[in-house]
Amino acid sequence: MTTSAIRTSLLDIFIAPQQAFANLRGSGGNLLLLLAQLLLTALAFYLFYQGMSPPWLVEQQLLHAGELTPAELEQTRAVMAQTAPYTAIIAAVTGPLMLLLVNAILAGYLHLISKMSGDFRYQDWFGFSVWSQMPMQLNTIGLILLVLFADTPNLPLATANYASLNQLLLQLPIGAPFYTWAEAFSLFMLWQIAVMAIGLKQWCNFTMLKASIFAALPTVLIFGIWALLV
Repeated sequence: MTTSAIRTSLLDIFIAPQQAFANLRGSGGNLLLLLAQLLLTALAFYLFYQGMSPPWLVEQQLLHAGELTPAELEQTRAVMAQTAPYTAIIAAVTGPLMLLLVNAILAGYLHLISKMSGDFRYQDWFGFSVWSQMPMQLNTIGLILLVLFADTPNLPLATANYASLNQLLLQLPIGAPFYTWAEAFSLFMLWQIAVMAIGLKQWCNFTMLKASIFAALPTVLIFGIWALLV
């Protein structure tokens, strides 16, 4: 895929995803996009944590640590204080690794369901997954902008989930039963599901309903089971 074609697909994936996916299968360019996503994710996490003072970071982490006895609190604080100076580096490494893992698992899932509709390789679906992550990359860019334009580097940890269901709609306090669940669900996920559904329809000739069900199923299962366990 030429640089010009990649730029066109980067635009189409947001405004004309059906056309984008029609041009993507077997076209290459997925590795470059994946590398860009990994670097962007690493940059976002590094910028988010690197300016925070260790005492602030420790206190923020303790807010999310749940109920602790005085002895557990002091022990946890000591451990967090030791790792706080390295949090930015740790997050900049683990964030991209998690993105790779998500793409690998999602590609396996898509490869499985595609067997009912055609001859696709795992590599095809890995590339499909990478492109379908683009709405979430907008979320990452938004976080970078929030950090760069913030008045202070000591931001609440919840800032990383600025587009979450909780922060935009529910406003649950820390410690509420569904707080972590609602913080984890980004509304950008709905956009990602929509893009994936359109791609599945284009590649597998599914009906829109069938494509939407398959696209939403992993998220529904994860958050549905999680909600039952809360």
